[in-house]
Amino acid sequence: MQRIYQEISCEDPELMLEAVEGLIGPQHLELAEQLDDLAEGEFANGHLPEAEALWWMVLVIRQKVLGPIHKDVALSLSTLGELYESQGKISEAASTYRQALEIMECNLEPGHPNLAIAVQRLADVCVIQGDFPQADRLYAKTLSFWQNVLGANHPAIAARLERYAELLMTMKEADRAAALYERAAEIRMENFS
Repeated sequence: MQRIYQEISCEDPELMLEAVEGLIGPQHLELAEQLDDLAEGEFANGHLPEAEALWWMVLVIRQKVLGPIHKDVALSLSTLGELYESQGKISEAASTYRQALEIMECNLEPGHPNLAIAVQRLADVCVIQGDFPQADRLYAKTLSFWQNVLGANHPAIAARLERYAELLMTMKEADRAAALYERAAEIRMENFS
């Protein structure tokens, strides 16, 4: 697979996919998994354009084989969002995170951890973009989710409360932030005393 990928290099993932299919046969999920593994390696080695092209190919295969609103399509979009975020391409990251979240909301139960993680990623990107009201809504949503899953006094909740409070301080909502900081301190005292 590595040799085949090195022989075919183009900017358009769809054209690249057609060329790979011509060499190794019709598209199927096994091909997507192999390409995903190759993309992970490229990403780990700092070859971000190559990783992006491969992850786009994975996305195209999954969309064609599984349909446009399958949870694995959302996973591909989320992976691309992470890549874009790591490159500082924040508007692209936000767009792919939103698409991934929409698909996840159609496929996953409201209490599914992947859904909460997707909401958190989008919230973090909203903070970077300066869309604080949207980030506020999304942070509240993830906080509620994790409190329901972990319990209101879990140590991880304290860290999430502090993160949310930092956003509120940025929004100049000191009273709301103070309440969250206070609650975080209470949780830490309960868990470490």
